[in-house]
Amino acid sequence: MCDFLSFVVTIEKNPRILCASLLHHEKTIEYLALKLETYREAEWTEDDDGRSLTVRAAPGENANVLKSAVLAAYPTRVKCLQECLRQFKESTGRLDCSNCESLTSVEAPKATRLDCSNCESLTSVEAPKATKLYCYNCESLTSVEAPKATELYCSNCPKLKQ
Repeated sequence: MCDFLSFVVTIEKNPRILCASLLHHEKTIEYLALKLETYREAEWTEDDDGRSLTVRAAPGENANVLKSAVLAAYPTRVKCLQECLRQFKESTGRLDCSNCESLTSVEAPKATRLDCSNCESLTSVEAPKATKLYCYNCESLTSVEAPKATELYCSNCPKLKQ
């Protein structure tokens, strides 16, 4: 089951985290076209120092090796989330941060498709290259910058001036 914060950890000499969806491993895997033998799924479900961080290792693998690599680079969930959001800024493809209730802003200057639906605390979205933008049910949303959007879904956003 996927929970906020979901990402994958690469299996390589120096493991990295990859994230294109804050809630769904399968979307990160699909959007980044990852091969099964190159990553392991991970979740960090609480704002703590790693107690709630889980890495799903394959049979015969030691999950603690990958978990230690994540914690060495990102000692808290907030630091890990900041890295995921940094990757959002660099991504040129599809990004999904839907249902992230505590997210207050999203900057995705290179993303072509962005889903921020059901982010109750979201106040601003900056996605200047997005052609598809989904922000429905974002009750706090006041600002959207998406000049290239041909599909813009912002229903049930009472604070957004349309």
